Amino acid sequence: MDSFKKRIGTTILLTLLLAGKGYGGTSIPVVQGTIDATGWDFNKTLALNGYWAFFDQQLLTPAECFPFQGRYTLFPGTFEESKASHSGQGYATYAVRIVMPHKRPTLALQVPQMYNSYKLWLNGTVIASNGVVGTTPETTTPQWKPQTVTITTTADTLILVLQLANFHHHIGGIREPINLGLADTLHNAAAITQNSSLAHGIFLITEALIFFGVFAFRRPAKKIIIYFALLMLTWGIRAFFSLSYPITALFPDFNWTLSVKIEYLTLFGLMVWGTLFINKLFNEVSNTLFQNIIVAVNILLIVFTLLSPPVLFTRWLSLYLMFIGITVAYITVVVVRAVLQDQVGVWFLVTSIALGTLLVAYELAAYQNLLPYSPTVASVGYTISFLMITVALLLHLGIIKSKAATRDILTYDDLYETSPGTSIQRKR
Repeated sequence: MDSFKKRIGTTILLTLLLAGKGYGGTSIPVVQGTIDATGWDFNKTLALNGYWAFFDQQLLTPAECFPFQGRYTLFPGTFEESKASHSGQGYATYAVRIVMPHKRPTLALQVPQMYNSYKLWLNGTVIASNGVVGTTPETTTPQWKPQTVTITTTADTLILVLQLANFHHHIGGIREPINLGLADTLHNAAAITQNSSLAHGIFLITEALIFFGVFAFRRPAKKIIIYFALLMLTWGIRAFFSLSYPITALFPDFNWTLSVKIEYLTLFGLMVWGTLFINKLFNEVSNTLFQNIIVAVNILLIVFTLLSPPVLFTRWLSLYLMFIGITVAYITVVVVRAVLQDQVGVWFLVTSIALGTLLVAYELAAYQNLLPYSPTVASVGYTISFLMITVALLLHLGIIKSKAATRDILTYDDLYETSPGTSIQRKR
C-alpha cells in the first residue's frame, strides 16, 4: 500500500511540474513599438511582449499607421488596461516593428484567441483574421480561433498591424502574447494542443456513454453511476469549447454566442455533478447542506447564462471563479476527511479526485496569469484522473474482479449496500 501511495504521489508531482512548463515563449522587450530580434536564437520562441503603438478607437490600415503617431501601450493587454475609457467595449489598432536577422530559418507566428474579433497584417498583407472587425455591435462578428501562420516574407523588417474590436464580451483586447518562432515547432505545438484536446473530449464522452449504458442495464441502478456519467459528459463537451477551442477548428463558422454559453454552462455543470458525485462517494464525511447550496447556486447561474447575452454574464467571471474556488475547497475538505478516516481502498479514489482538483486549481491560477499554461498536460492529467476513477468504479460494481489476496479496493457494495443498522467497516 505504501509503495502504491508513493507511485501515485510521484504521478501527481510530475504532472504538475510538467504543467508549469507550458508552451510560453521567452522575450526581449518591445520598446516604443520596435523590437530588435537580430541577435535572437530562434530555436527559442520569442514572445512579442512590450510596448506596441496603440491607436484608441481607430481602425487603421498599415499605410495609415506610419509614421507612428499613436501612444504606446503594454501588449498583451486588455482594453480595460489600455483604453482611455477603461472599458472592454470598443475597437483599436496595434502596431509593432520587428527588426530581423538577414539569414533566418522558416518562422511562424502563433496567434492566440482574442476578445473578440481581429485582423492581422504582416508587411501590408492580411495573414490572419477572426470574425469581422467593426465599429459597432451590428458591424462586428465575434469569433475565437487560435491560429499559427507561417511567415513567407524574407524582409529584414517585419511590421505587424493588428485591428481588434469587441462589443460582445465584458473583456476586450488580448490576454496572451503573439509568439514568433520556428514554423515546425509552432505548428507541431498547435497540432499537439488541438489533438490532445480532441482526444480528451472524445475519451470522456465515450466513457460517459458507457456508464450511461451501465446505469440503464445494470440493476439495481445507482445514482453515483449517473452522476459520474454526467460529470464525464459535461467535461467532455467542455473540452471542445474552452482553452484551444477545438470546436472552431472543426467548424470555423460555429456560432460564437452559443460557444461562449456552452463554455460557461459546462463550467457550472461540472460544479453540480462533481459535488453530487463526491458527496455520494464519501457520504459519511460530506455535508448535505453545503452540497445543496452549491447545487442551487450553480443552477441559478445556469439559468442566468441561458437568459442573458455574453456581454452581461461574462461580467461576473471573477465572482464565478471565487465560488468555484469555494467549491474546490469544499471538495478538498471532504477528500481529506475521507483520508483521515482511512476507509478501505480510499487511496485509489482519493488520488484521482485530488489530481483533478489540483488541475482545476492550476487552470484557475493560469487564467489569472499566475502560472504558465499547457493545455496538453491538463488534458493528459484529467484523462488520467478519470481513468483512475473509472477503474475504481468498475471494481466497485464488480465488473472488474480483483485477484489480490488482500483486498485493497473498497467494493461498491461495501460503500453503498450496507444493511440498515450496520456501518461501513473501517480499515484497522
